[in-house]
Amino acid sequence: MSDFPRAPSLALILIFAASICCPGILAAESEEAPAEAAALHEVVEAEMERLERMQEELKTIESAPLPTPAPAAEETPEPPAPKPVLKHTAADVPPKPVPGAEEQYANMLFALGEYERATPVYRRIADNSQNPEKVGWAFLQLGNCARRSGDHVAALAAYANVLSKAQDTTWAAEASWWTAQVKWRLLWNEESIRKLNVPHVPERTGQTPAGPAETDSLAAK
Repeated sequence: MSDFPRAPSLALILIFAASICCPGILAAESEEAPAEAAALHEVVEAEMERLERMQEELKTIESAPLPTPAPAAEETPEPPAPKPVLKHTAADVPPKPVPGAEEQYANMLFALGEYERATPVYRRIADNSQNPEKVGWAFLQLGNCARRSGDHVAALAAYANVLSKAQDTTWAAEASWWTAQVKWRLLWNEESIRKLNVPHVPERTGQTPAGPAETDSLAAK
């Protein structure tokens, strides 16, 4: 753009010089050659018109707004790093349950495999609760704790309590199923059968009926 305005200025100087010097020349030439003088006059007028157009274009360019710079692209924030999953251990469980949360406390101990610590809590729930569902659940978990610990006698006794004291609850069917499972396991050990005096169960064809998963009903609770 720096070279563009100089063209109109130079043309103005030339026109100004021509206006001073040309009258005599044009007059002389008009006497000698009228046709050449007319042609020169047309050239001057064409240059004047071109100069005016250039001046208009220059004004238009100078008055045009400057282009707005494109905004910088916003940086996408990085997602936060996932928090590590904390795994609870038996050491994280307090020594005593919070009043009113005994069942949750015992369930947590059972899930961590702390069957000896969970047993007395389930026992207190079974002895003190007036809700048949809670009583049935507590006796069922007492049987599960004993079975997991290898005490089959205590497991059968606890399952029997479910069938006698909470027979109308949803846990009775599960206690019956686990009773049959424990007896079937004991049948494979003749020494245990003699010690426990478990009655002989006649052989059945096929597999034992399907029952609860090995989760011991804790997931269903």
